[in-house]
Amino acid sequence: MLIGHYQHSLDPKKRVSIPSKWRGDFVNDKVIITTGLDTSLFIFSESEWKNIAEKLASSGFLNADSRQFSRYMLANAYEVVIDSHGRILVPEPLALHAKLKTDVTLSGVYSRAELWDTATYEKAMKEVGKSAEDLALRMSRLQGPQTD
Repeated sequence: MLIGHYQHSLDPKKRVSIPSKWRGDFVNDKVIITTGLDTSLFIFSESEWKNIAEKLASSGFLNADSRQFSRYMLANAYEVVIDSHGRILVPEPLALHAKLKTDVTLSGVYSRAELWDTATYEKAMKEVGKSAEDLALRMSRLQGPQTD
């Protein structure tokens, strides 16, 4: 389970350290990194990526939204290896997509990690903090009546 957030530096070669607490979640020292949402990158274990890719593939290709989102996620995915120092190399196209500078934040979101430029992450978290109660209420309505 990937939780918490960690601030790191992106080195000049575009490498970033994976938090040591998370490395056990990534079997075979491989991860899949792809374009995320909200100007972030998503990082998945191989097994979790297989589940995501299968869901995307099963969404069908006849629907334009399904095709476009599948293309967005799958065509921009890279398999990268965690090196002996616990770092991954962020492919240049993904670093540009997420507007990564030197200071980056890795955020654990249960089954995936997100990689953000730290200034963008802090701005996003500040915004969500302003509306967290409203978000929770809207999400509870989507899930239906709650029983205690």
